[in-house]
Amino acid sequence: MKNKVYLVTFKPTSHRTAEENLGLQYLAAVLEKEGYKGEIRDAWLDETLSQDSIFSEIESEKENILFVATSSYMLNNKTTCDFISNLSRQNINVVAGGYGPTFEPEQFLRSGAGFV
Repeated sequence: MKNKVYLVTFKPTSHRTAEENLGLQYLAAVLEKEGYKGEIRDAWLDETLSQDSIFSEIESEKENILFVATSSYMLNNKTTCDFISNLSRQNINVVAGGYGPTFEPEQFLRSGAGFV
């Protein structure tokens, strides 16, 4: 049974200091309440996480993953869209949220997100 949902965000190029993504935390809490495992990968808080390392982890867990949800700021749209493209080539369902997809939904849909 596919019971995992990966919740992913990447570090934006910004002068701002890292901050916790509460949206991902809220989503993980709701998923867990409903019996799913919410796996948060926040590369803004953990600079050791790269696009490649997160992709490899997801690819190795593919059989257990219901979908991957990304949260994107305007300043990391390209990184997130590249990541979504890689996931969609592996037939992994992607949901995109955050400021980036809100203001540029077509960009994320063209990259392979199933939902924005």
